[in-house]
Amino acid sequence: MDNRVYFRSGGKSYDITKSRSKAAVWYVWVEDARHHMRRMVLSRGALGWVCKRLTEASGIRGKAAKSWRCRDFSTNFFIALKFNQYGRYLSLISVKGSDRAVIILPESAFNEGWEKLAKKIEAFINRGIKQTKTFKLSGEADYAANKGGKEL
Repeated sequence: MDNRVYFRSGGKSYDITKSRSKAAVWYVWVEDARHHMRRMVLSRGALGWVCKRLTEASGIRGKAAKSWRCRDFSTNFFIALKFNQYGRYLSLISVKGSDRAVIILPESAFNEGWEKLAKKIEAFINRGIKQTKTFKLSGEADYAANKGGKEL
């Protein structure tokens, strides 16, 4: 489908779906594991921020712990790079008022990182963006001059 991207990591499957409202574009990130399903809603800016943090976390090697924080509209996002006996993982936490969502994103292989995933998500985000050329109609300058406004 054109508005969805799938990927697998650490025995879990994930999908990110683009949905449009009147005001903005939202992305629904779903984690489907063996015994549970988790869901998080992000804006385009927040998902772009997550991609940058995935790339940054890929550069950190070994058993290091790091955390990042971002605020988007009325939602706080936290990302923490952690490790356990199974390897490194990222926990993405979204907090909006009393609502909280968590997505756990493990590495596919030891010290592989999440850079490929970040590029895949960025390509998905930027897929629908088209740049349009702006141009001035011949009557617009005359209309602005007659109304005492600035030329467009």
